[in-house]
Amino acid sequence: VLNATINTSAHRPCEGSSYIPTPPHLSHKLCTVNIKNDDNLCFLYAILAQIYPASYNRERVSHYTKYLHTLNTTGLTFPMQVTDIGKFEKLNPDISVSVYYFNDHDDDKADRRRDHTEDMFISPMYVSPHRDRAHHVNLIVIDEEVAEDEVDPIDKCHYILVTKLSALVAHRTS
Repeated sequence: VLNATINTSAHRPCEGSSYIPTPPHLSHKLCTVNIKNDDNLCFLYAILAQIYPASYNRERVSHYTKYLHTLNTTGLTFPMQVTDIGKFEKLNPDISVSVYYFNDHDDDKADRRRDHTEDMFISPMYVSPHRDRAHHVNLIVIDEEVAEDEVDPIDKCHYILVTKLSALVAHRTS
């Protein structure tokens, strides 16, 4: 082993919510679809965007609302917590979901560089144990601090569909 890197981060549980703009470092990779929803169903819209891809303006929620009835959400609450994704998979046996966390909040380093891709931290939050399902969906969670509290900051989180996982993690393979 010539080199090993261990990344750690403080875990602040979050659940999906309404739209948060895609961070520029992530949007430049052209590997995601960020649905512009104003409710707490971003998880479902991202799933539907993978299964029923729109041919244009993929970020518009109107493309996916007509398919909401195709997903079984019995007993689930929204916004969706990452800890409930296994329940979703059990209710929808043809769908598997993996979720990654995106964090680029290291502002000190980011200010010193023009290319911020080295500051991106992507880590798995939930990796589906189901490998043989008809539909596999990769999602990324982005967050935005909405209230500053010294003890317990409140984060608003949002699920985004990853369309090209290899492009998302390309900066980590060099």
